[in-house]
Amino acid sequence: MLFEPSTVMIIAPTLNQSSELFLKIRNMAEGNVTIASQIQKATQTELILKNGSRTKSLPLGTDGKTIRGYSADDIILEEAQNIPDGVVNAVIIPMIASKGDKGKVIKIGTPYKRNSHFYRSAFVDPNYNLTKVTWEDGVKEGQYTLGFIEEQRKNITDIEFRSEYCGDFID
Repeated sequence: MLFEPSTVMIIAPTLNQSSELFLKIRNMAEGNVTIASQIQKATQTELILKNGSRTKSLPLGTDGKTIRGYSADDIILEEAQNIPDGVVNAVIIPMIASKGDKGKVIKIGTPYKRNSHFYRSAFVDPNYNLTKVTWEDGVKEGQYTLGFIEEQRKNITDIEFRSEYCGDFID
């Protein structure tokens, strides 16, 4: 975004979810001297750089009709497991259709729900790369403590633990 004008849309099922990820990105941008010097406008839902690059937070709503009409170079789907396949296919993917092979979709989520697009992106579609983050990564990076993880193992079912903290799709 700093070197070539581009548009990134952060899409999540709810305003809270899209706003939370956007806030993390905005805080990172404002905390970096190089990026901060290039910010033209920063609001609760949008970040615009002097070169025209734009990052926008969009809540999906129930059927995606509120986000129709946008286009993007890159799309980040937060909580992708909760975004219906039909909305991904009919509303979200067309946002990058004009970008040809340059458009990117990043899907972030927890594999507790096996909707078609999320599972297919992880294990079937060769156009996607899978990055799996587990509780071990979280402990290593200071996101979790080992004590917290041990407590979770005791307090939730094995299926819940494996999907939430191990990143496993469980049938």
